[in-house]
Amino acid sequence: MKANELLLWCSARREGSWRQFRAAVDDLQADDPDTNAEDDDEFPLYQQLRLNFERLGHVEFFSKDCEDGWRVAPPTLATQGRSDRVRSVLCGARSPALQERLLRMGEEHSSEVIKSASVPDVLRFSCDGLAQLEELASKVGVRFQPDAPLAILSYLRPCDPPTAQQPRS
Repeated sequence: MKANELLLWCSARREGSWRQFRAAVDDLQADDPDTNAEDDDEFPLYQQLRLNFERLGHVEFFSKDCEDGWRVAPPTLATQGRSDRVRSVLCGARSPALQERLLRMGEEHSSEVIKSASVPDVLRFSCDGLAQLEELASKVGVRFQPDAPLAILSYLRPCDPPTAQQPRS
């Protein structure tokens, strides 16, 4: 499957229905002979891609304001700080020109492109300080999200602990 092509398609359309997304997956799958031999017991390819796109912060499905479909997230450098280095990945909408510009301007940082068959290319950057990645995002013209894991968790509803009255499953 050509996950990069599908993300480019989503980026160009910005939003759409679930039916349109499934049709796009079917069209790309028909063009790729390696993905036509699906096992009946396997999880459907369009569901695998939906979940992969959501996990990587590229596309939202069935959320507020797109209950019957999807919308692509704006291009964002999402960061995670560690004790020794700060890492960042490109999430959301992208174009080949944006990727080239980001890789060219990010040459001074440790950068890599991680390729996989089931997800779009992962563009990852790392450096010593958060400010360097924020400056890179500003130069390239994409959003910047410091401490992305914490930002994501802060939007989740709190979980109530089980009580003695609730039956355990």
